[in-house]
Amino acid sequence: MSKRTAACAAVTVGIALVGCGGSSSSSSITASASSSTSSSTTAPAATTSTSASTGAADFKPGFAASRATFKKLGADLGSDVQHANTKTDAQIATEFAALATRARQQAAGLAQLTPPTRYQAPIAALVSGFKAVAADLSAISEAGVSHSAKAAETATRKLLADAAKVKAADTSVSKGLGLPTT
Repeated sequence: MSKRTAACAAVTVGIALVGCGGSSSSSSITASASSSTSSSTTAPAATTSTSASTGAADFKPGFAASRATFKKLGADLGSDVQHANTKTDAQIATEFAALATRARQQAAGLAQLTPPTRYQAPIAALVSGFKAVAADLSAISEAGVSHSAKAAETATRKLLADAAKVKAADTSVSKGLGLPTT
């Protein structure tokens, strides 16, 4: 896969995931930044609520903390995208593999939360969505390793759909908890 192809695929991916965090517009994708941070950042553990009858007030802080980490994931993806055209396929593959690891960590952290009944379905959708995003990011990474523009394009298209599902579930929970949705 050429740098240009990888960069185009990454820009498409970045636009989709910025909706999950980072920024409310795609302008952050094209802005210059001095360094990429995705490989040096790890997601903190989510706060777990142990009460069987968890209320929204008990659940909100844990979800808000987890949400902050997935916003950072989206922002870091945007930063990686900004620099994709200056990197080799191997470097892009490494960065997307790190992002995939973080998406898996995000899914695990969300799965540890104990949401009130009304948020159980959207939290399950978020967990499933982040697992799918992780698989998509891994597929893009693998496409970089094998220099396959077609595989990158296929994974990118799947990522766009999966990122939209994550965004919808996040918006549902965030609105219900009174958190900002941008």
